[in-house]
This record gives sequence, C-alpha cells and structure tokens, in this order.
Amino acid sequence: SGDLRNLIRTVNGLPEDYAGQCDILFNDINPFVVGYNIVVLWALLNPSLEPDEAAELALHLMYSSMLTPSMSDFLSRNLSVLHDLNRGRHSSVATTGEGKLVIKLQPGDLDVIMEMLQSKDYSDRYLNALEPAHRLGFTHYRSSGILAPFSLDISTFSEPNRLLYSSTGDWLLRDSANPLYCWDATLTFDYGEKCGVSRNDIYGCLFFYLKNELVTFAKRVREFHINITMTKLDANDLPAIISSSPMLSFSQRCFDRIELSNLVDYVSPSMVLIESWAPLLNCHNKFAAILVYFMNWQRRHPVELDINLLPEMEEILKYTSIMART
Repeated sequence: SGDLRNLIRTVNGLPEDYAGQCDILFNDINPFVVGYNIVVLWALLNPSLEPDEAAELALHLMYSSMLTPSMSDFLSRNLSVLHDLNRGRHSSVATTGEGKLVIKLQPGDLDVIMEMLQSKDYSDRYLNALEPAHRLGFTHYRSSGILAPFSLDISTFSEPNRLLYSSTGDWLLRDSANPLYCWDATLTFDYGEKCGVSRNDIYGCLFFYLKNELVTFAKRVREFHINITMTKLDANDLPAIISSSPMLSFSQRCFDRIELSNLVDYVSPSMVLIESWAPLLNCHNKFAAILVYFMNWQRRHPVELDINLLPEMEEILKYTSIMART
C-alpha cells in the first residue's frame, strides 16, 4: 500500500526503546501517489530541516492547497529531485538517520500525472452529519484550502501547492477528499485539548495532532535504524518480483506485517492471501499478519453470493492455523 498514513502510524507504533532494524517496502502503482510520497517523505527526512519545521511543511504539502513562499521554494527544489529520480540518476536519498530512503524506479515511471478525478457532490451530504461547529470548520477549510487552526492568519499562504494540481492547473483530489479521513477522531480531539484547542475547532485539533505525528515520525526515522524502499510496481506482480529479483533487498518469509490496502476487492482473497502473499510472511513470528481492507466488497459481491466464498475462507483459516503452529 502507498498510503503515507499507514507508514507514519507503523513507524510511530514502534517502542520508544526500539533498537532493531526495521525494513519497509512501500509500493504503489500510481505514478502520482509515488511522486507525492517521495516529496512528502523527503520533506520529513530532509537533513536541513528540524523535525518540527519538517513536520509542518509535510502537513501542508499533504493537506493544504496553498503554501508560503518558503514552502513553495522547497517544493520547487524537490521537484528537480523527483525529475532526476525519474531519469534514473539516483536510487537513494540521504537522511540524517542510520537508515536510508531507497527509490527503485524505472526511467519514465513518473511521466504520467493523474488528470483531475471525476467529481461528485459529497460536501452537502457530509455537512449534514456534522455538529454545527464542525460544519463551520469544514466550510472554512473548504473555502481557504489551508489545514490550520481557525484563528491562524493564513495570509502568508500565497503560493499554490503544486503537489495537488496538475500541470494544466486542474485540482487533482476528489470532491470528497478530507484530511480528517482515516485519522482517529478521539486521539485528534484529545491531543487538541492538550494544546488548548476547543473540540469545536476540529481542523485546529487535527493540525496539532498531525503535526505531532509527523514530528514523531521524522525523529524516529532519524534516530532508529529504519530503511524505507519505495517502488512503483503492480501489487499482483510484487510477490514474484520479491522472490526472484535482486533489485529488492527482501525475500520470502521476511515480512512481519504486510498491508495490502483494498487489493482483495479486485482479486480473489484466496489468491491474494494464500497463493501470493502468505509465503512472504515470517514463519518464525507467530504474530506475523496480512492486513487487508474490504472497501468495495459489499458493492461488488451481493450478499446472496457470499456463501460461495465460504470454502475460500475456510482454506484461509486452515492455512493461518498451520502458520501459527509453525
């Protein structure tokens, strides 16, 4: 999965006294997502920035439509890094930590930039379910495009965040895009309260919560031995590539966690879990697991047909039982 939120929460979930080596394979087939992830990670791990400054820059690269001039200058410099990576000039980006950020791309992998995605009117339906104060916060965020506390002066954000626009100026995110999605609301409100922010200012709470998460991530990658390898490969082909290609420093039975996003929405669960990915789990770790996300399963598989999947699920459960005893 190429979801930065999962990468950040994974690293931040390591024990504070972690002394091992953590190797992460971070893959996505979408060229826009890969390029976006490279720039945001480079912002977080850049040796010229302190973690606090790096976290705030990364936060706005991820969620704000406009940037300050200094942030825009940083993005301009790093787009040239992205260009060099796309031409095969570099395979890794230096950081201040013991680990490294390795980029495994083929020349031209990032040539294609996504066009503006089809828009639907999600905003009115979303507003209907919010508390009154949160509706005001959502409307303020939608009108300003800046993820920040409600009272913050955002007049210095005068430069477009080119990570979120196409080369022709089209807005690349869906109408339903919302920085609140997939972050824990309880943790967000609790951290906002610690920072003296009212829960009514929902995006202010989110700003401080995400900044803390990003600071923690930046510090841990700099202080721990964490290697992140980024690739742009089809997830269906990746297991075979890992098993046979010297390009990747991974092998069969080496992963303690495998996160597959919603791959099972499009490929048979037994094929995904047993035939392709289960052989890559660490058989010496009884807690090794594959994490999957059924985002569109209900829509693609009517309830009356679910009974046909029982043999597959029984096979999966049988296999996981064997793995637990190994």
